[in-house]
Amino acid sequence: MRFSKIIFIIVGIAVLVGGANFVGSYFGKSLVTPIALADDDEDDDEDGKKTSIKTVTTYQTVYVKLPDTVVDQVMQVPLHDSDSDGIYDDQDPYPYINKFFVVSDENLNGIDDTYEKFDN
Repeated sequence: MRFSKIIFIIVGIAVLVGGANFVGSYFGKSLVTPIALADDDEDDDEDGKKTSIKTVTTYQTVYVKLPDTVVDQVMQVPLHDSDSDGIYDDQDPYPYINKFFVVSDENLNGIDDTYEKFDN
């Protein structure tokens, strides 16, 4: 049963493709879009004289001198910020704790000391 379905599908596709090509050839229309190409070999002038244009391609070898100095390559290693607080781990006193969770309140007024310096 399964094998006959596969055969039916393959035969159906073949009939559709063959039928489309037959109809296209019968009515004289190709399924491929024609492309207009320019004819550069012989052109008619205004006087009716034919002129011949030939394109000649020439190649030239250009030698480029490489620099005499050697430049050391600097490798940039991305720095890690484990707690995503904007301070890299090598400069962060608490690399695994976000700085927004570290609160210092020395005068015990309930406001973080980092926000009190903006008051002045």
